[in-house]
Amino acid sequence: MGILNGNVLLKQKAFQKELSHRWRYQFDLKYRRFWDDCDRLENLLAEPVQIEQDIDPKKLKDWTPIELHLSKKDRAVAWLDLGKTCFSDKMSAYTVCRSWQDRDKPQPIWTKVDVLTKLQSISPGLKPKGFIFNVSKCGSTLLAKMLSSIPKNLVISEDTVINKCLMPNDLMAEADGFPDAYKMELFRSIISALGQPRLGVEENYIIRFSPKNVLELPFIKQIYPDVPWIFLYRDPVEVVVSDLVDRDSYKDISELVRQVLNLSAINLTKISPQHTHLAKQILDFSASEIARMSDEEFLARRNGIYSQMPVHFFDKNALLMNYNQLLSASGLYQVLDRFQIKASDAEIATMLESLQNYSKDNLRQHAYQDDRADKQKMASKKLRNLVEQWAMEPYIKLEEMRQHASSIAPIF
Repeated sequence: MGILNGNVLLKQKAFQKELSHRWRYQFDLKYRRFWDDCDRLENLLAEPVQIEQDIDPKKLKDWTPIELHLSKKDRAVAWLDLGKTCFSDKMSAYTVCRSWQDRDKPQPIWTKVDVLTKLQSISPGLKPKGFIFNVSKCGSTLLAKMLSSIPKNLVISEDTVINKCLMPNDLMAEADGFPDAYKMELFRSIISALGQPRLGVEENYIIRFSPKNVLELPFIKQIYPDVPWIFLYRDPVEVVVSDLVDRDSYKDISELVRQVLNLSAINLTKISPQHTHLAKQILDFSASEIARMSDEEFLARRNGIYSQMPVHFFDKNALLMNYNQLLSASGLYQVLDRFQIKASDAEIATMLESLQNYSKDNLRQHAYQDDRADKQKMASKKLRNLVEQWAMEPYIKLEEMRQHASSIAPIF
């Protein structure tokens, strides 16, 4: 496929997606209200207000942390009572917004961050059964949907508070302002608070991390060395094409990207000195370089860096899974086995029903369509060359590791 034809198909697909969003926003009142309210809630949580100084942590046992604010001035966390709302959305922030709407938009409560630690000692919550890492656009949302379709599975997806804890900020720039021990304690307490059973039937606690969180894999493994984890990936050509079609902030402000990468590289060097070569590869990004990069190059290089992490930190608790495997029942069985989740035939049938629907459509109005061939058609020669240069080598290595592991493990 030539550059011209590939670019034309990409632009057509991206335009169709944007047009669909605009049409729904214009004519679907429920759709428009949801996104408008998401914006309102985000603005409401932009800064902490009226921080409760002496709140009893027991009062927050059934509440959920929804925002984290870390600065030299304030260290605060916002809480909201979500009631019996199930975490079944693409991102936990969307679940929070739905609950906020349904409960007549109550005012969140802000507390000091140390309330998280106090709550953990009072009510530690469920222990994580498994972590899901991914390379973006590779089926992790689909997997989370399958798992969360039965009430006994509590699945937290791409959570805002987790992201804020793992993201750089002005506190992290100072070694004495955000030491490693403090960050580890904060992360543990956040995982504990999000793992509180609110429905009364939850047994299995699973966390699906944002794609960028894989850069913190060694840090997370250091805190939870025994928790099984999955890394989901996909043909990088299809991933880059998918990101280009769905341009929802895949390319952050260049300076922020630089901060994220810089912090991750520094943490990696401290936690795992033998991988300084990988840290150097991460630091090859600079703010000015990112600003000059084409979207295709940025996404190909990002894909390559994300994919390097499980290659270097693979262990006995890890399961590598290609997107193609998720499209059959055997993939789900492998996940359940890795996370040691027992499920009845009826529960498995319920989870497999998710394969029939487009994973990012919460209303289940759009049926799943296999678009792998279409994605390949949309890839220009330029895109393929950049993927070959930056992302194909770790992808091939992941495939080799996965196939080797499957050859010595039982196949379901």
